[in-house]
Amino acid sequence: MPVFAYRAADRAGRTVDGVMEAYDANAVVERLHRENYYPVRVEATDERGRAGRRLLLGAPRIPARDVLAFTQQL
Repeated sequence: MPVFAYRAADRAGRTVDGVMEAYDANAVVERLHRENYYPVRVEATDERGRAGRRLLLGAPRIPARDVLAFTQQL
């Protein structure tokens, strides 16, 4: 059975990350809804819960200067 990594939010806005075995991504979404979570992201992963290489290689990089400015403004 495939493994999916997910990020979901509860009603208070707190996010949780986890992995779940399911037949497809829709089954993960349905289960999260039953547990009163709102899925933010659901991705297929390998058996250990790591995202596939395609997700890491295609992700845009954020310059350190932008991260620093963002965190200072918080």
